[in-house]
Formats: sequence, structure tokens, C-alpha cells
Amino acid sequence: MFFIPVFSSKSKLMMRSVVRSILFLISMFLVSLPFSRSFLPHLITTKMFSLCRAGDAPSTSHISTSSTHLTGIFDGLFKGAFDNAEYAAPPEGVKASASHILVPSEDIAMDIKKRVEEGELTFAEAAGKFSTCNSKSMGGNLGSFPPGRMVPEFDEVIFKPSTGLNKILGPVTTKFGVHLIVIGKRSGV
Repeated sequence: MFFIPVFSSKSKLMMRSVVRSILFLISMFLVSLPFSRSFLPHLITTKMFSLCRAGDAPSTSHISTSSTHLTGIFDGLFKGAFDNAEYAAPPEGVKASASHILVPSEDIAMDIKKRVEEGELTFAEAAGKFSTCNSKSMGGNLGSFPPGRMVPEFDEVIFKPSTGLNKILGPVTTKFGVHLIVIGKRSGV
């Protein structure tokens, strides 16, 4: 058994106003997208405009009974909006997990590196004690990230295939300071 809601004319008018507002916001968002010049003429049809005009009730004559064919005011949205390779996300799988210690000078970095390699401190303890980065509260852990999220000098070390894992790398100088880096995991490189 289906429940069929009964709406008063006042609530129908309010719903129509809400639908018009939502369609307007969607159209404003779509205009800002990079593919809007070629895509919008297909999306903004007379059906959308008829829904947006005051006093028009939505028509159901354009609705298809076929479950394999999308029709309606958003026809073009699902048929080609998401297959544009130029704007696709980067390939999955290329990422790394790393920790670092950020200090102001190379001398300090070399001293810390020596102390960790001699076993006086663990890398996480050294990060908590000496790092100027907020990640020091997590032992210098930066989590997992794809290429391009960090500064280029940092990325160059992290995503270089010949760079070893679980070894102290550096010092690496960036605009933020001097880093000691340990790569925990790396995939897709």
C-alpha cells in the first residue's frame, strides 16, 4: 500500500517556491563549473524554465517509465558531466604516509638526526620535543597524502622511487624551515 500525501494549496505553493529556489541555486552553481559553456545549454531546457516561472506547476509528461533511461530537467547532468578526463581526480593509489620534524636550521636538524640514529630518542619523541610544526603533538605524523599536497621539495623526497622507507631522510630545506623525514608507507610509485 502506498501513502499518498495530501497537501493544501498553501503548502503546494510553498513547495513550488522551494523547488524554484533549489533549481536557481543549482543553475548558479553549474554556471561556475569549468565545463559550463558546453554543458549548460543541454541542462537548462525549457522544462527547467517552466518550473522556475511563477504559477507553473511541474509537469509529469516528461517522466519516463523506463528504469534505464534518465529523463527530466537533469537529463544532461548524468550523461556527460562526470566523464570529462581533463577534470578528473588524480589516479588512486599514488600516496604516501610520512612523519617529519621541522626545525629552523640545518645544524639543529643534524644534531637531532644524530641523537635519533644513536638511539637516544625515538623519531616521535624527537618530533614532540623539537619540532615547530603542529604535527609534533602526533609524533610528527603527517598522515597519508597524494603528490602535490606538500611543498615541491618535500614531495620530491617522498615520492622518489629510490628513496628508502623507514629511514631518517634529510635535512630537506623548504620555505617553512628544515625537515627530517621518515616515510612509513608509499604506494603507486
